[in-house]
Amino acid sequence: MQIGSPPLFRKVIVPWYDGGLFCLGTGVFSVAVFAFGCVGVSTASALSDKLRYVWVPAALIVLSAAVLSSLTVRMFRRHAHRTKKELP
Repeated sequence: MQIGSPPLFRKVIVPWYDGGLFCLGTGVFSVAVFAFGCVGVSTASALSDKLRYVWVPAALIVLSAAVLSSLTVRMFRRHAHRTKKELP
């Protein structure tokens, strides 16, 4: 047995920020922030005197989309690694 190799009988410990429930909660929150940003852009665009503040909800949209894409890639990689490990 090599030094540092993980034993076969132990499960891999998933960090708290990569757990299924946390990822689901983060995804739901990011979708809510994305929707809030879309409503903010439409509201700020409708009011001509508030047009200079469109960047705030636009930044919310961009940041929540970045979080959602990162979360989706992480969940896809974890699922692919898990199914690859289960195959004979």
